[in-house]
Amino acid sequence: MSAAIPLLRQSIEPILGTIQDRVHAVWIDTAGNTLTVRFQTTPEESAGMMLHVVVKDADRRIGIPNILTQGIGLRGLGRSLIAAVRSVAGQVGYRLFIDDMVQGFYRKCLEWGAIEVDHETVEITDATRLADVTPGHSTFKAINARFLTDEQVQAAQERFLAANPSVLAELDAVPPDIAKILGINLEEQRKKLAAEAIATQARRKGIDAFEVWLEYAIESPSARTSILERRQELIRAAIGN
Repeated sequence: MSAAIPLLRQSIEPILGTIQDRVHAVWIDTAGNTLTVRFQTTPEESAGMMLHVVVKDADRRIGIPNILTQGIGLRGLGRSLIAAVRSVAGQVGYRLFIDDMVQGFYRKCLEWGAIEVDHETVEITDATRLADVTPGHSTFKAINARFLTDEQVQAAQERFLAANPSVLAELDAVPPDIAKILGINLEEQRKKLAAEAIATQARRKGIDAFEVWLEYAIESPSARTSILERRQELIRAAIGN
């Protein structure tokens, strides 16, 4: 058995204690390098799988191929379980991945700051936001607007596109008259493609997309650092930390 398995049990058990009154039974099974949380909502129902964790010591990797907390009725339970596994991954120096994801949960993890690996897998890092209460998109947008003006965002977009010409390769191949016939707003498409490319670059680097925008908007490294520190303070206030 992997040395990480007892640590995972120790980290997860306190969370399961918070749902004892919501299910008929909940327990942990371990076998080899795997840990599985199972539960029953009623005595008559078959046991369901809430969480399955696989430890691969040779790869220094922990994987979560299954997590299902819907129906328990406790907000943030899934994130709490992932955070518990992440804590152990940090203790043993392993990387943490969630595999074989449904698209809805996959997109949500990306919104939390997980790193895209492929269309069904993300990596959970220390930067992934797993707090029970996290700011919504509108909150982040309002916070970001305090540090970058519309003019600075526009300038950042143009600098990014100049440095990454392949982003607009297909769009630039569309003649304006054809775009008009097809009802394509070239400027809006330009903004959309730039934003998507910046978000992708941020995920690959394991950072917030705002940091990429900032890199192209503000030349001074010290000014960027100052902005990021002040922005982080506002985000902490928004999530109550």
